[in-house]
Amino acid sequence: MKNESGPISYKNWIASNRDKEVFETLEYPLYSDIRITGEITKGCGPYQLFNTIPIYRTQPIAPNLILRIDNYLNYQHKIGKKTDTSTYHGSWIADEIAALFSLNLGIRLKAGGITRVFAPDKDPKGEPRMHDMHLDPVLTKNLERRQIILYADHSICIQDAKLVERYPDLSSTQAITLIKSARLYQDALWISESQPAFSWLFFVSAIEIAANHWQKNNAPSLERLKAEKPELIELLEPFDPELPQKVANLIIDSIGSTKKFTDFIIHFLPDPPSQRPQNRDQIFWDEDNMTKYLKVIYRLRSEALHQGTPFPAPLCMAPYGPSNEVYIEKPTDTAMSTLGSTWTAKDLPMYLHIFEYIVRGSLLKWWRSNLK
Repeated sequence: MKNESGPISYKNWIASNRDKEVFETLEYPLYSDIRITGEITKGCGPYQLFNTIPIYRTQPIAPNLILRIDNYLNYQHKIGKKTDTSTYHGSWIADEIAALFSLNLGIRLKAGGITRVFAPDKDPKGEPRMHDMHLDPVLTKNLERRQIILYADHSICIQDAKLVERYPDLSSTQAITLIKSARLYQDALWISESQPAFSWLFFVSAIEIAANHWQKNNAPSLERLKAEKPELIELLEPFDPELPQKVANLIIDSIGSTKKFTDFIIHFLPDPPSQRPQNRDQIFWDEDNMTKYLKVIYRLRSEALHQGTPFPAPLCMAPYGPSNEVYIEKPTDTAMSTLGSTWTAKDLPMYLHIFEYIVRGSLLKWWRSNLK
């Protein structure tokens, strides 16, 4: 029997597979800035997605889908004696499902507030709800200028999100790791046009969450400590042979952050995009060069978090390209200057759109690897 811990959307799916009774049914609008085709009426457990067929005119987003959730769980919040944030990511069930589809399809997709509730002992047509309208997302996006991250396609079919169908096949720890990474990816993509410097941070964090889980399951803490700090092992062993293991359990997750980040992406690195600019405008896709790029990106992330130095402004701009469908992947000047600062080429490894491609591709390959 599968463990019933994990994110709420995961537990609800597991409960539905056990033929439990539906406690209530909820509907939420899902907003996007891209044309979504198709519907999902079966194959996703207790979740269905109905197409609203919106017509875009003056708004950057529209409620493209209605997410219907059969809730098999009667939520009863229990206050424990200890702080427990193991499944906390700041939102609730509809946000989890929207994040999974956002990552799987590579599109901006966010949930609004509840619009209708169906209860077994009430009106079978449901009861409208609007008290959560303040939760409806807002997308700041300048439609008159080049976008920082372009969609490869102008429309996408919701039924192409095949990985979501395998969500309940994960373990509970894999599921919560996936949700946390997907939520960070979802937020990073959502704000990429208005706050690209923060988008960089969220994309990096999305990888870090998955990398921490992956490394824990691929190398014991003591082995990792020996690889990162062999001199520390030599200092500890004379005092107590068991001391290195105890120390490793306490500190290993706080060291070697750059290596965890780079190792994860290199291991799960996706193939290059099918459409790319000319060679001089491409980043190198081999392991050595990619590792160099990633180390620079992680350093810039650390400087942003710990020194208050945002990601370089040139990397937060919409790049140019041979067409509106293909952007150059890196700055091509030897140096760039703006906002009173200058950056040389070695500190400008790639543009945000190609990093988003790498982040999403790596997370999807990691997601698939957990389904074997």
